[in-house]
Amino acid sequence: KTFIVPHDFTTVAEIALQHAIATAKPLNAVVQLIHVVSKESQIQDALAQLTQVIENHAADGVALVPNVRIGSIF
Repeated sequence: KTFIVPHDFTTVAEIALQHAIATAKPLNAVVQLIHVVSKESQIQDALAQLTQVIENHAADGVALVPNVRIGSIF
């Protein structure tokens, strides 16, 4: 069981993540966090930000996995 949650480091994305965590916890599901960047040079910064988001939710008891991809959100 896996949930995929896009995250752009906004308040709205954080609320969506909180809902995903609440839903995933009783199902023992994994939450895959995904962030899309336009350039390869942005990958490390985005990964660091996703890692911080994951650390902020460490006590929630749900496995969160960071994913950064190059592409367009459209």
